[in-house]
Amino acid sequence: MPLFVKIICFWIGASMILPGICMAVVFAGVADPLLVSNIALPTVLSCWILALATPLVMSSAASKEARFTAFVLTWSAIAIFFPLCWDLPWAIFHDWVNGATAADVEKWYFWAYAVADTRFLNSDPVMVCVEYWSGIIGCIEIYFLLSFLKGHLDKAYRAFLIAGVLQFYGCTVFFGVEAQYGFANIRPDLVSYIKFFGMNGMWMVVPAISGYLLTKLLNNKSYDVNTVVRLLAGRN
Repeated sequence: MPLFVKIICFWIGASMILPGICMAVVFAGVADPLLVSNIALPTVLSCWILALATPLVMSSAASKEARFTAFVLTWSAIAIFFPLCWDLPWAIFHDWVNGATAADVEKWYFWAYAVADTRFLNSDPVMVCVEYWSGIIGCIEIYFLLSFLKGHLDKAYRAFLIAGVLQFYGCTVFFGVEAQYGFANIRPDLVSYIKFFGMNGMWMVVPAISGYLLTKLLNNKSYDVNTVVRLLAGRN
C-alpha cells in the first residue's frame, strides 16, 4: 500500500475513533463537555481536510489516476460516514436530544455540535427534514461507491451527480434558512462558527472538487478503476 494511502487511512481512522474517545472522557466526568466539544469537532474537521489534501499534495510520485481516485474515495468515505453516523441518527432521535444540556452526558455525541447550532437542541422541523435528507444522500453515496469499485462507471457517475446536487440543495436550505434569521441560532464564538461553517460547508465545496476529479478520470479512455484500486490497496 502506498505511503500516502496509509496516511489517508490514518486521518480517516482518527476522525472516526476520536469521537468515541471524547465520549468516554465526558462519560467519565474528567473533562468539561464544552471544552471537549471545542477540541474534538475542529480536530475531526482537520482530520478530514488533511485526509483530502494528502493525495493532492503528498503523493507526487503517484500517477494522477491514483491520486484523483484516492481523493474521490476519501470524500466518499466521509460523505457516507458522517451523514449515517450523526445526521440520520439525530433526525431519528431528535425528540430525545431536545433540550439537552452539558449535564446530559449520555447525549454529548449530539450535543457536542448542537451546542453551536441551537436548532439541533429544539428539534427544529426544517433541520429534521434536512438531516433525513442527508441520510438519504449517504445511502446514494454507498451506491456510488459500490458501483465505482465494481467498475460500473456510468452508474457511479450518475449516482455521484445526484448525490452532489442533493448535497448542494440540502446545504443551501441549511445555511439559507439560518441566514434569514441573521445566524441568531449560532453560538457567537469562533469555535462555534468553525463547527457551523466548517463541518457543513464542506458539503458545498468538496463535492464540486471531487466531481471535477471524477470527470477527469472518466474522460481518460485508458482509466481502469480496478487496476488503480488494486494499486491503492497494495495488491499490485
